[in-house]
Amino acid sequence: MAKRAGPALIEIGEGASKITLTNDDQLNDAVIMIERDEFQLKSQISSKPVGYIKTGIETKLEVSIAEIDASQIALLFGTPLVTATDTVNSVNYTMTKTEVTDQAGQLITGQKVVIKPYPIVADPGTTAPTTTTYNGKTYATIQLAEDAFDADVALFKAWENTVITFPNGALTSINGSRLSMGLQTQQELKLTITGLPDPSTGVRMIYGDSSIV
Repeated sequence: MAKRAGPALIEIGEGASKITLTNDDQLNDAVIMIERDEFQLKSQISSKPVGYIKTGIETKLEVSIAEIDASQIALLFGTPLVTATDTVNSVNYTMTKTEVTDQAGQLITGQKVVIKPYPIVADPGTTAPTTTTYNGKTYATIQLAEDAFDADVALFKAWENTVITFPNGALTSINGSRLSMGLQTQQELKLTITGLPDPSTGVRMIYGDSSIV
């Protein structure tokens, strides 16, 4: 598999409201942090610990967004996206806005967050070719077409094993924003997404293929 530098593609949310942050949408590196808390066990005759007990693990994703629009703000802040249609010269234009309040007293809820490393590999599916044509290319025999399919499956499965999923990722920190427009400034929104326990499984983060049950 070809390797490349740069942040991964990041998907926040699901369905029609999902936002996808590509390499062009992000600034700096996307960083995943795993923090584990523990306390020390000491004996009465030693000042040094004789053991540790884990008290919890927390996972976080830090990302800086370069391109910001109303739909992203609505999803990240959990506020409604208001849409309307403006017709000019028989052409319909979709108008959007979202109004952010202080939201005091509201519980921060999570959503699915998926971090996909580059390169993004296309899923070849599960059905092997039955003709000599596969993926737009014609091979000498069906066996050669099936061999090419098998190679693509192996490549896709290897890539899936590097995907990271937060089943319940919540926006817990807005580290700062610079929405200045000028020669030496750039629009940036720094976010921290924390992996909360999945309500049904307690899982905070999945490293690898999240479809395995």
